[in-house]
Amino acid sequence: KGSSRASVQLAQAAVYFNRKMFANAAKLYQEIAAGAGQTKEHFEALYRLGQCHYQAEDWTAAAKTFTEVWRKSPDADQRKESHRLLVQAKYQAAKGLLGAGEHADAAAALVKLEEEHPGSEYADVLLYNAAEALEKTEKWEDASRVYYDLVNRYPSSKLAPDALFNAASNYEK
Repeated sequence: KGSSRASVQLAQAAVYFNRKMFANAAKLYQEIAAGAGQTKEHFEALYRLGQCHYQAEDWTAAAKTFTEVWRKSPDADQRKESHRLLVQAKYQAAKGLLGAGEHADAAAALVKLEEEHPGSEYADVLLYNAAEALEKTEKWEDASRVYYDLVNRYPSSKLAPDALFNAASNYEK
């Protein structure tokens, strides 16, 4: 009975989500997650709640929610997708720092994110953006080190040639 109730609530929340009524959907997803124990419905609600936070550009809440699903869900596909969205949410938060001119903090956040999630599909982009942020603070040697990290860790990255060029250019400054 509890499972069928959660299924109905998930369907109701999906209607809100599809209509881009993310706050309403989030409220329902939170209720489902709170009352469903560690069931399939619990993790589905948490995953969808993370998507609501993501769509609302609440990167911190999205990352926190996706982290829980990534670490605890018994569904491998859900864990994999949650991990991808977790990295994206943290990347978006770091981009917000860049947009606010907080280049040193953004660089630190990007490097930390790559260290926490090495080999993620965005790992090379994280390092490249971190190095560019360090260049904006005129920390040329630090920027070069991060560019070299990118090349050494992800030699087949499309960004590797530019990273090598930029690292060499930074040593001239």
